[in-house]
Amino acid sequence: MSNKRTAGEAGWHASRYNPFAAVPGSDNVAIASRFKGNCAEYTPLEVYLLSIVEELNEHHSVIKRFAQRGLICNFDERAALETLGRNTCARMRDVQLTICPTMGCNFDCP
Repeated sequence: MSNKRTAGEAGWHASRYNPFAAVPGSDNVAIASRFKGNCAEYTPLEVYLLSIVEELNEHHSVIKRFAQRGLICNFDERAALETLGRNTCARMRDVQLTICPTMGCNFDCP
C-alpha cells in the first residue's frame, strides 16, 4: 500500500447528497448529509478540503471524519439506495393506496 495514493485513487468521493447552506452571522457552512441523515457546521477550511477531497492523500486525517459524517463515501450511493428501497418493498406485506380526486378540499379529511 503506497502512502502517496490519493483519496480519489482509493475510491473516495464527495457524496452527491450533501446540500450546503451558509450559517447566518458566520463564515461557516451547514452541510446536511442526506444519505446519513445528519447535519453539522463546517469551517471554510473544512469546506475547502471537502471540495478537493479526491486530491488529498488517502490517509489524510480529514478522510475518516468526513466518511463517518457521510460527507464522502467510497461506494455507489445510488446503487445502495436502490438496494435499500428494493429490500424495504420486499418486506412490506400490505399495499396502501390513497385516491385524491382533488387536493383543493379545505375540510382536511384523513
